[in-house]
Amino acid sequence: MTNPPHIIDVRLSLVSCTPQATRVLTTLDASNRIRKLPELACEIRPDETVEQAIRRALGPNLCQHLTHIEQIETRSENQKLTIHVLGLVSDYSQFRLAATDWWPLFELFPWEDWRKAAPTAVSQILLPSLYRWAQQQSGRRKRHKTAIALLFADNNQPWACENLAARYVY
Repeated sequence: MTNPPHIIDVRLSLVSCTPQATRVLTTLDASNRIRKLPELACEIRPDETVEQAIRRALGPNLCQHLTHIEQIETRSENQKLTIHVLGLVSDYSQFRLAATDWWPLFELFPWEDWRKAAPTAVSQILLPSLYRWAQQQSGRRKRHKTAIALLFADNNQPWACENLAARYVY
Protein backbone atom coordinates (compact mmCIF):
# COMPACT_ATOMS: atom_id res chain seq x y z
CA MET A 1 0.00 0.00 0.00
CA THR A 2 1.44 3.36 -0.99
CA ASN A 3 1.04 6.60 0.89
CA PRO A 4 -0.86 9.41 -0.83
CA PRO A 5 1.39 12.13 -2.24
CA HIS A 6 2.04 15.21 -0.14
CA ILE A 7 0.35 18.38 -1.29
CA ILE A 8 2.65 21.40 -1.08
CA ASP A 9 1.13 24.86 -0.78
CA VAL A 10 3.48 27.85 -1.12
CA ARG A 11 2.30 31.12 0.47
CA LEU A 12 4.38 34.01 -0.83
CA SER A 13 4.18 37.41 0.89
CA LEU A 14 5.87 40.17 -1.09
CA VAL A 15 7.25 43.38 0.46
CA SER A 16 8.88 46.39 -1.19
CA CYS A 17 10.80 48.99 0.81
CA THR A 18 11.59 52.46 -0.53
CA PRO A 19 12.67 55.62 1.32
CA GLN A 20 9.06 56.83 1.05
CA ALA A 21 7.16 53.74 2.23
CA THR A 22 7.08 50.03 2.86
CA ARG A 23 4.43 48.29 0.78
CA VAL A 24 3.00 44.78 0.67
CA LEU A 25 1.34 43.09 -2.30
CA THR A 26 -2.36 42.49 -1.64
CA THR A 27 -5.55 41.38 -3.31
CA LEU A 28 -9.21 41.71 -2.37
CA ASP A 29 -11.34 38.84 -1.10
CA ALA A 30 -14.44 37.65 -2.98
CA SER A 31 -16.57 40.38 -1.40
CA ASN A 32 -14.07 43.07 -2.55
CA ARG A 33 -14.04 44.45 1.00
CA ILE A 34 -11.12 42.83 2.79
CA ARG A 35 -7.48 43.04 1.76
CA LYS A 36 -5.54 39.80 1.97
CA LEU A 37 -2.21 38.42 0.88
CA PRO A 38 -2.40 36.76 -2.54
CA GLU A 39 -1.74 33.04 -2.86
CA LEU A 40 0.74 31.78 -5.40
CA ALA A 41 0.01 28.39 -6.86
CA CYS A 42 3.24 26.68 -7.76
CA GLU A 43 4.27 23.10 -8.15
CA ILE A 44 7.65 22.14 -6.75
CA ARG A 45 9.38 19.67 -9.00
CA PRO A 46 11.55 16.94 -7.45
CA ASP A 47 14.72 18.53 -8.86
CA GLU A 48 14.19 22.13 -7.68
CA THR A 49 14.15 24.23 -4.52
CA VAL A 50 11.21 26.28 -3.25
CA GLU A 51 12.91 29.44 -4.53
CA GLN A 52 13.41 27.94 -8.00
CA ALA A 53 9.74 26.89 -8.14
CA ILE A 54 8.59 30.39 -7.14
CA ARG A 55 10.83 32.05 -9.70
CA ARG A 56 9.63 29.64 -12.41
CA ALA A 57 5.98 30.33 -11.51
CA LEU A 58 6.48 34.12 -11.60
CA GLY A 59 8.42 34.12 -14.87
CA PRO A 60 11.60 35.97 -15.88
CA ASN A 61 10.08 39.47 -16.16
CA LEU A 62 8.92 39.53 -12.54
CA CYS A 63 11.89 37.61 -11.14
CA GLN A 64 14.34 40.35 -12.04
CA HIS A 65 12.64 42.53 -9.38
CA LEU A 66 12.46 39.77 -6.74
CA THR A 67 15.75 40.37 -4.92
CA HIS A 68 15.47 38.04 -1.92
CA ILE A 69 13.36 35.08 -0.83
CA GLU A 70 13.28 33.81 2.76
CA GLN A 71 11.38 30.77 3.98
CA ILE A 72 9.84 31.83 7.29
CA GLU A 73 7.62 28.92 8.27
CA THR A 74 6.77 25.36 7.24
CA ARG A 75 3.80 23.39 8.54
CA SER A 76 2.56 19.89 7.80
CA GLU A 77 -0.97 18.76 8.50
CA ASN A 78 -3.16 16.01 6.99
CA GLN A 79 -0.73 15.14 4.18
CA LYS A 80 -0.45 18.83 3.23
CA LEU A 81 2.75 20.83 3.55
CA THR A 82 2.40 24.62 3.70
CA ILE A 83 5.49 26.75 3.16
CA HIS A 84 5.32 30.47 4.04
CA VAL A 85 7.85 32.57 2.15
CA LEU A 86 8.73 36.27 2.38
CA GLY A 87 9.99 37.90 -0.82
CA LEU A 88 11.60 41.32 -1.16
CA VAL A 89 10.88 43.27 -4.34
CA SER A 90 13.28 46.00 -5.48
CA ASP A 91 10.86 48.09 -7.57
CA TYR A 92 7.20 47.53 -6.78
CA SER A 93 6.07 49.73 -9.70
CA GLN A 94 7.56 47.13 -12.07
CA PHE A 95 6.14 44.12 -10.24
CA ARG A 96 2.49 43.52 -11.15
CA LEU A 97 0.37 40.40 -10.76
CA ALA A 98 -3.22 40.15 -12.01
CA ALA A 99 -5.86 41.41 -9.54
CA THR A 100 -3.28 42.68 -7.02
CA ASP A 101 -1.96 46.03 -5.86
CA TRP A 102 0.69 47.36 -3.50
CA TRP A 103 -0.65 48.67 -0.19
CA PRO A 104 1.13 50.59 2.61
CA LEU A 105 2.34 48.02 5.14
CA PHE A 106 1.41 50.00 8.23
CA GLU A 107 -2.21 50.36 7.08
CA LEU A 108 -2.51 46.57 7.02
CA PHE A 109 -0.34 45.86 10.07
CA PRO A 110 -0.67 48.95 12.33
CA TRP A 111 0.90 47.14 15.30
CA GLU A 112 4.21 47.10 13.37
CA ASP A 113 4.33 50.91 13.15
CA TRP A 114 6.49 52.04 16.06
CA ARG A 115 8.03 55.01 14.25
CA LYS A 116 6.60 57.57 16.69
CA ALA A 117 5.32 55.60 19.69
CA ALA A 118 3.71 52.34 20.71
CA PRO A 119 0.53 51.98 18.64
CA THR A 120 -2.69 51.82 20.64
CA ALA A 121 -3.79 48.86 18.50
CA VAL A 122 -1.21 46.71 20.31
CA SER A 123 -2.35 47.39 23.88
CA GLN A 124 -6.07 47.84 23.24
CA ILE A 125 -6.84 45.24 20.56
CA LEU A 126 -4.01 42.87 19.71
CA LEU A 127 -2.66 41.91 23.16
CA PRO A 128 -6.07 41.24 24.76
CA SER A 129 -7.01 39.01 21.81
CA LEU A 130 -3.71 37.13 21.91
CA TYR A 131 -3.91 36.60 25.68
CA ARG A 132 -7.49 35.28 25.37
CA TRP A 133 -6.26 32.84 22.73
CA ALA A 134 -3.30 31.79 24.91
CA GLN A 135 -5.62 31.18 27.87
CA GLN A 136 -7.50 28.60 25.77
CA GLN A 137 -4.33 26.63 24.96
CA SER A 138 -4.28 23.84 27.51
CA GLY A 139 -0.81 22.78 28.58
CA ARG A 140 0.95 25.67 26.80
CA ARG A 141 -0.65 28.73 28.37
CA LYS A 142 2.45 29.94 30.21
CA ARG A 143 4.73 29.41 27.20
CA HIS A 144 2.37 31.30 24.87
CA LYS A 145 1.85 34.16 27.34
CA THR A 146 5.61 34.56 27.78
CA ALA A 147 6.17 34.54 24.01
CA ILE A 148 3.37 37.06 23.45
CA ALA A 149 4.81 39.46 26.06
CA LEU A 150 8.25 39.23 24.46
CA LEU A 151 7.16 39.42 20.81
CA PHE A 152 4.59 42.19 21.26
CA ALA A 153 6.49 44.32 23.82
CA ASP A 154 4.16 43.82 26.78
CA ASN A 155 5.27 44.21 30.43
CA ASN A 156 7.98 46.76 29.55
CA GLN A 157 9.66 44.48 27.02
CA PRO A 158 11.38 46.40 24.20
CA TRP A 159 9.85 46.26 20.71
CA ALA A 160 12.16 44.35 18.36
CA CYS A 161 11.39 44.66 14.66
CA GLU A 162 13.57 41.60 13.99
CA ASN A 163 10.85 39.51 15.65
CA LEU A 164 8.53 40.14 12.69
CA ALA A 165 8.72 36.54 11.43
CA ALA A 166 8.00 35.17 14.92
CA ARG A 167 5.04 37.58 15.33
CA TYR A 168 3.72 36.33 11.99
CA VAL A 169 3.20 32.88 13.53
CA TYR A 170 0.99 34.32 16.29
